[in-house]
Formats: sequence, C-alpha cells, structure tokens
Amino acid sequence: MAWVIEARRDPRGAAQRRMEADGRVPGFGDPAWPEGDPRAQALLEAAQLPADLAAIVREGEAATGVKANVGLALALVARRLDLPRDGASDMLLIGRLVGLLGHALDQTTDGSPIAARLRYVGPRPGA
Repeated sequence: MAWVIEARRDPRGAAQRRMEADGRVPGFGDPAWPEGDPRAQALLEAAQLPADLAAIVREGEAATGVKANVGLALALVARRLDLPRDGASDMLLIGRLVGLLGHALDQTTDGSPIAARLRYVGPRPGA
C-alpha cells in the first residue's frame, strides 16, 4: 500500500527511482508465476481502475518487464474502493479463509485430504 501511495503521484518517476535504487519495483513479478499471475490480471481487469491507478501498473510493468503481482492488484483494488490502509491485507486474509473453509468442507463431505503445498520441516511429532 505504501508503494501505491508513493507511485500514485508520479508513477513513471517512482518506478524508475526504485529500479535504480533496488533493482526491482514493489508489486511486480512473482517467482511462482514467471509469466504473470492470472489472479492479479483478473483482479486488475475487473477493478476498472481510474487513470492514476492504472498508470502505476503500466509504468511498473514498463520499468520492470514483468507483470503486476496479486499483492499489488489487491492494494490497487483497495485504493479503488477507498478501503482503509489495511484493506488489501484484509481482502487477502478473507480469500485465504474462504479457501481453507472450502478445503474443510471437501474433507468433511467426501473425506478428501486438504492438498497443502507446504512441507513441514519442524521436529518429528512424538520425538
């Protein structure tokens, strides 16, 4: 959200300054989605962003050569809807909760296990 606030005043200049200083721009690129996150693209298309917010995406993609990620898309949607500063995080957590509830319902109704993509690396239980 801080990046959106900074970049809203001068999207091109802000993106160029970040590229020069850090070699990256917040909210662009995601190692899990090298061709671009389809969730981010869907959110951005549905949001009908005003020109100043759309410019953040356009200038960031031009500066980095990669697509906006879902974190930036959520922050832009939060700004578009004039949500509180934590609105993007709240939307992310609500989405995660809905997904978890969906997995729990699947497990309850047909016994299918939750298909987690994480790997536990802690101590062995009972050790």
